[in-house]
Amino acid sequence: MKSIVFCAARPLAQPPWTLLPTGQRTFPPGLAVHRSVMERLVGADRLRAAKLAPYNPESLAVSYLSTGRIKDGVRVIG
Repeated sequence: MKSIVFCAARPLAQPPWTLLPTGQRTFPPGLAVHRSVMERLVGADRLRAAKLAPYNPESLAVSYLSTGRIKDGVRVIG
């Protein structure tokens, strides 16, 4: 019974989740960005005002973002 409770309390600390890759993901240039990314970036000022860290998806920074905005030419979907 103890193992069932442990699994239910911390499911992401158990396989199969622990077998998945961890760390920063890389995305090749040319993919589209969902509009929710743009919406979260726009909310940065409100997060700063609430003394919270703004949304900063480092995995998108190189190919898709510039200074907290989606780069010109990147297609937004959704």
